Amino acid sequence: MDYLEEDDDCEDYVIMIHPLLLDSTKDLIQNLAHELAYKDVFDLTGINKDFHRKNKQIFSTNSISPMKIKKIFKNKLNNYGKAVDKISQTLNEVIGDIDVIFYRMDYKKLETLFVNACSSAKLKYGIEDGIGDYLPKNWKYKTRNKHEILHTLKGNSYNYLSYFLSLLLTGEVKMSKKIFLRPNLICTETFTNIDNGESKCVGDYFLANIKKLFTENHRHRKRKVIIFGSLIPDPRFEMDMRREVDIYNCIIQRIINTHHVKSSEIWYKHHPRLDFDSWLYKKDKLHCSIYDYDEKILGDVELCNKHLKAVYSVGSTSLLYAHVLFNIESHLIDIRNEKVHPAAYKGYYTISSMYGINVIRI
Repeated sequence: MDYLEEDDDCEDYVIMIHPLLLDSTKDLIQNLAHELAYKDVFDLTGINKDFHRKNKQIFSTNSISPMKIKKIFKNKLNNYGKAVDKISQTLNEVIGDIDVIFYRMDYKKLETLFVNACSSAKLKYGIEDGIGDYLPKNWKYKTRNKHEILHTLKGNSYNYLSYFLSLLLTGEVKMSKKIFLRPNLICTETFTNIDNGESKCVGDYFLANIKKLFTENHRHRKRKVIIFGSLIPDPRFEMDMRREVDIYNCIIQRIINTHHVKSSEIWYKHHPRLDFDSWLYKKDKLHCSIYDYDEKILGDVELCNKHLKAVYSVGSTSLLYAHVLFNIESHLIDIRNEKVHPAAYKGYYTISSMYGINVIRI
């Protein structure tokens, strides 16, 4: 928005919509918005949760008949329309007419639900969501990543089958497309913080705002190396938290030897969506310092610390920013050979290789 040089009369708002946002993450968003002079923040995650809850109730039936299937699709379309109306009404009450909206470039159906509710918006801009936006187009096909290819085929098959069934049973063309197919939202322009050769790069504006948020305190002198955590354990795959902690402790010993720092000067910063019990386990088992669970500070802001020597991660946006934007020594912890998500960490490796980030193999 700084790049667009908006009129001073404009009022900027943040709308929280993702149903997986933790209360601690919402508090962080509130704090950041206040510091960056946004007029207000509104939490509409409840509308999306209610929408999905109603859809689950629709499918919770023991017997299926042609009439019930038709009713299921009609109810799903009705619920979508009601959700759009509720969002539109709520936004109109708390904000009024919306002229410009920003949403992530790699938008999902969640974003389109809210974009459809902002019918007054004449300008729509795409912004980066993080490190994943820097993967080359068709990466999964070029690297023959079977998991991602099958995931895409499965998703597309389900979506198109649902669309044609909805069209056949309800006759609603536009609404069926909105719900079951990925709409083609046309952006006026897209923005990234690192030049990707396609979008407008606003890295300088990003850095200026990040620096506004940084206030040095006595703890920053003790933070020489940061390990940015990720949500590695996944019930679909075999790696557990014990193995994750073992990997980090192995890396911590390497960091001590390489950077000649104390273990207390190495800080693990957990992922914003890490649950409290997992944080407690890591606090007890990791051989380094760890950020407080409710410490309301953005990882990117910590990169402004002049005492910081290096950054490590299995894959995070902050790792990429540290290397490209902050010129901080950065290292990717390569866990591709572990029993983890078969695509995510291969993607992090690809991006790290593209931008010259050092790779540490386990």
